[in-house]
Amino acid sequence: MPGRRISRTTAGMGAVLGGALLAACASMPGAGDAGWRKLTQVEKRFAIFMDDPAPEPVDGLATFRLVYIYAPGAVKHEGQEVSWQEYSAMTINCAEDTVKVGPRTRYAPDGSVIASDDTQEFVAIIGPAIVRAADLSCRGVAAPEQVILPDGADWREAARANIAASEPF
Repeated sequence: MPGRRISRTTAGMGAVLGGALLAACASMPGAGDAGWRKLTQVEKRFAIFMDDPAPEPVDGLATFRLVYIYAPGAVKHEGQEVSWQEYSAMTINCAEDTVKVGPRTRYAPDGSVIASDDTQEFVAIIGPAIVRAADLSCRGVAAPEQVILPDGADWREAARANIAASEPF
């Protein structure tokens, strides 16, 4: 187009800047990097997972999702099979080593809700899964045997397959 010339230097700089921006964006964590970290497994019955990457504490509090995945037929609640149980906003107070479990929902294999409750009090951390979640979120320490499953619509099925194929830890 007459009068609209772009010098090679300007075009080259644009390509370099565009490439640098693309490379920077590609290396940043995004939704495609989300996953589920297996914190522990009890026999071939269930495993406990948390968000991955682990959240950074904000004002000393680390909040994340924690999910129990059960093997088929392993757990029942009031006569109904429980497929998974989710704590949608578990919060650890890193300075005090306490945990608030927050909202908990139990799900049937078809995804329907069986039961839910909400505990908002902070209590002492007990149990290996919460200790490992605190180690990871508050101190950046991960147990070497932990595996990470990619997030996605079928991650719970992949988790059940992992339970069946893995040894407890």
